[in-house]
Amino acid sequence: MTLPISLARRLRFHQLELVVALVQSRNLGVAAQQLHVTRAALSKSLRELESAIGSQLFDRSPAGMAPTAAGLKMARHARLLLGELDSLRRDMADTSPAQTPLLRLGMPPFLAAHVAPEMLARLRSALPGTLIQVHEGRLHALIELLLRGDIDAVLALYAPQAVAGLDLGMLSMQACGEVQMVVVAARGLRLPGRTAHDWQSLSGQPWILPHTGTHLRTSVDQMFKAGGQAAPVPAIESTSLEANVQFAAAGLGLAVVPALAAAAEIAAGRLRIVRTRQPLPATQVMLMVRKVATLYVDVLDRLAEAVRPPR
Repeated sequence: MTLPISLARRLRFHQLELVVALVQSRNLGVAAQQLHVTRAALSKSLRELESAIGSQLFDRSPAGMAPTAAGLKMARHARLLLGELDSLRRDMADTSPAQTPLLRLGMPPFLAAHVAPEMLARLRSALPGTLIQVHEGRLHALIELLLRGDIDAVLALYAPQAVAGLDLGMLSMQACGEVQMVVVAARGLRLPGRTAHDWQSLSGQPWILPHTGTHLRTSVDQMFKAGGQAAPVPAIESTSLEANVQFAAAGLGLAVVPALAAAAEIAAGRLRIVRTRQPLPATQVMLMVRKVATLYVDVLDRLAEAVRPPR
């Protein structure tokens, strides 16, 4: 879908809002209520937009409004543009003469506890006086906040499986390190007497794993399948890497966790690393920012420098 420049100039933000509202609700009445307009007015605006673009954005049926490929594409761009407009509104509303520079950085709890401190120390040196707000959450939710402009950047563990279904074309991504994943078990948990285990020998053990669909769970399942084994059915499912370390230390099963997260329990003698013949691949740590934000969020270039691994 290629829009002429003249058409792009005629697009209005209320048209972008209606596309986003319809994609989220899939219902004309609900979207009209959210936007405080009548169904007839919303339907008319949508028809005018589709006519101007020359593309159908939604398939209408008694079940609701299903976005077409063009509709999903427009909604992704609309969220980004609406987020940038809201950022502009907030900046212009702040009339204080000495505004404190602000960086809103999203990350999962594991990175906040084990990876971010060193990076934030370098960032504070590079940006004295900047207020750094840390927003913790899961990757999908953080990316949604990023695309809406509610946060400025995301620092996260990344694997292609972790972002399946998300369009990252509006984001700039930079690798800034690796996190090694290991299998751990309580000291008292009995395992087959081998120095290096294959995945088949571990298949009958109780496992503590993240939920299905997460990149770490997919990696573990693939390791078992590569060895000709069915992936294990976990005894416990948890997306909290910190909690999984404690579950394993309590003897509840084997867990796959970042080596950094398990380091304290290993040093205390409550956990041990279970050596495997085929080690799990390292997981990338990625910095994600909106491409358009790099044009005006001054702290982002310094952030990119701060998260690069020291040479």
